[in-house]
Amino acid sequence: EIGVRMALGARPQDIRTLVLRRSLALTGLGLLLGLAGAALLTRFLATLLYGITPTDAVTYAGVTLLFALVALVASLFPAQRAMRVDPVTATRSE
Repeated sequence: EIGVRMALGARPQDIRTLVLRRSLALTGLGLLLGLAGAALLTRFLATLLYGITPTDAVTYAGVTLLFALVALVASLFPAQRAMRVDPVTATRSE
């Protein structure tokens, strides 16, 4: 798909944006599901936590931001690689 887009005139920045947008959309969905699961399991987690409450907003925000940052950094490598796809080689292999 990326090779076809490049052959039809997509700029490398467009390809990077496409890859990052798709990966961060999945990351956002995973973060939302994780936050919902953590909120539902607070009663069970309360016995495992020391020094914070199960509904500590700062901890939730910090972990969410940390995971989002890790996902962004992990998505940059495939996005950079996708930007360098040669459209002729990609379309020839298909």
